[in-house]
Amino acid sequence: MWLGTLLPIGGGIALAVNNSSDQAVLNGYYLIVAGGALGPSAGHFYLGDVRRALIGVGIRTLGVGAVIALAGVISETANGSSSPLGIIMLGVPAAVVAGSLYNVTTLGVSARERGVAVAPGVDLRTGAPMLTLSVRP
Repeated sequence: MWLGTLLPIGGGIALAVNNSSDQAVLNGYYLIVAGGALGPSAGHFYLGDVRRALIGVGIRTLGVGAVIALAGVISETANGSSSPLGIIMLGVPAAVVAGSLYNVTTLGVSARERGVAVAPGVDLRTGAPMLTLSVRP
């Protein structure tokens, strides 16, 4: 989950910040949105549990849409006297986290249903932490 989320977001931020080209900045924003919307569902997609993956994507998408709509309504009713930026800065990450929590908490169920178990472990030779993966035939 973390690689599917953090790599596109980090790459998108780097692209958007370090380029003066409008197209590069736009591509950076696309990576950020894709990482935030699809990344947390990567484990479900990998396991073939498309239903749970899309529920997480839906929670994030609807949440972000609702926050932006609320910010627009507040901006319109305030006649321009207040900025909706604070609502967006708090609400968008909250919506992304809520959808991500759904994906994280249901990933174990998807794995068990498909006969896959992932557990933390330790390499006995080096003492290094690792993840162990076991698959039932």
